[in-house]
Amino acid sequence: MADVLLTRQSVIFAKTETTYGTDVINSATPTATDAILTTLPEFSFDVETYERNLARKSLSPLSPRVTNVNCAISFSCEIKGSGTATTPPEIDALLQACGFTKNVESAAVFYKPDTTASKSCTIYMFQGDPGQLKKITGCVGNVSFSVEQGGIGLANFEFQGQFDGTAAFGSGANAVSIPPANYQEELPPIAQNIAFAYGSDTAFDCTNFELNMNNEIQNVKSMQSTDLTATNFFLSGRAPSGSFNPLLEAAMTTEDVIANLASSAARHIMFNLGTDTGNIVIFRLGASQSSGTVTDNNAVTLTNIGFEDSDGLARYNCEYMLGATFDTGNDEVLIEFK
Repeated sequence: MADVLLTRQSVIFAKTETTYGTDVINSATPTATDAILTTLPEFSFDVETYERNLARKSLSPLSPRVTNVNCAISFSCEIKGSGTATTPPEIDALLQACGFTKNVESAAVFYKPDTTASKSCTIYMFQGDPGQLKKITGCVGNVSFSVEQGGIGLANFEFQGQFDGTAAFGSGANAVSIPPANYQEELPPIAQNIAFAYGSDTAFDCTNFELNMNNEIQNVKSMQSTDLTATNFFLSGRAPSGSFNPLLEAAMTTEDVIANLASSAARHIMFNLGTDTGNIVIFRLGASQSSGTVTDNNAVTLTNIGFEDSDGLARYNCEYMLGATFDTGNDEVLIEFK
């Protein structure tokens, strides 16, 4: 059989960096608890070239020069708890590299958007056993969340970072075996029996919810750098938005979505996945938290309403954007693991 690598044999390790761009895993045998259970990861290069279209006798161009080589990696993770209310979830390093700051309280772990530059993480991608190891440092990215009735919640990550060209490639003596991975083994909560609250209406019947942080990722290039890669990736802004699809009911009068659309009346959204301590994940769109106390605020502004057929039933398709409060900000999203 040909010397091939199987895509399903892919394992991701990630860890928050203490110094930007410095490999904190730093070994072909990373710590087992840094492993993250993901869908099949997608790895790609972002290559810039200088094309040498110079005038000469020949009609053919000269060979181009590669000027910048950055890389990207994307995958999805199940939304679930660690099993212990005060232990961060498996995706902790990924959330922090997507602009969230973490706060561990006595009975829960909270994540909210951060004003300062987001933290970065090192990601190791093992592919094939034995096979190749790809290292990416200085990873910063975007996350979107999707929840569908009868399924599980997913956190969808997209990262950009610096490719470490010294990673192990090849086969035979150059191949790398996948090291032990110690995943958090809690089952992801099913999106069922959810009380979806929109404003004062706590009985919205929805089948889909989406939230995208829409992080803007920029990079810094420098002629002083000896490597053909950006020296730094950073988050320069965000514009969270999403959608949900409440059932259209004849008696729907409270917090009428059409009236809120017309008046730009902001509301808050809250719902939770799971009921078992250590595996409960609560989404609050519009909330602040301090010393275990959570205060809701109206952050959800509807930007469009469509209508859809759902197995013969009429539903709204509500699109929204999130806004933070004037004085403090960073309170448009609060995610609680408890």
